[in-house]
Amino acid sequence: IIDQCVLKERWVGVLGEPTTLNDVPISCDSDGTPTELKHAIMYTTTPDMFTKKEESQRFRAIRNAVNTINYGADCYGYALVASGFGAHLVVEADLGLYDYCAIVPVVEGAGGIITDWRGGELKL
Repeated sequence: IIDQCVLKERWVGVLGEPTTLNDVPISCDSDGTPTELKHAIMYTTTPDMFTKKEESQRFRAIRNAVNTINYGADCYGYALVASGFGAHLVVEADLGLYDYCAIVPVVEGAGGIITDWRGGELKL
């Protein structure tokens, strides 16, 4: 569950089931997901989280390739990706289980992909 109580928005993701926003099924590509990064909107919490050299280099490359970058949304960025509006990707580093366990089924249930830096499945 991602809950944005101020806006009365609640995303529910259950493995193997479609994600819902306020009980209505949603999809990541409802606004026509761009096929090129130069048209994409990206979210990240802060550029300061990319402290490892490899992550920092990759983050800079992605940041320089996207159309728009927004900072500070935390889990709301993932909710926007799942909803198919306002964001096309979220790039983060240094996350713990508590940061992503609830987010994975929300994104995947909406047809999105969530991976580690090497493209692998996130581990418990």
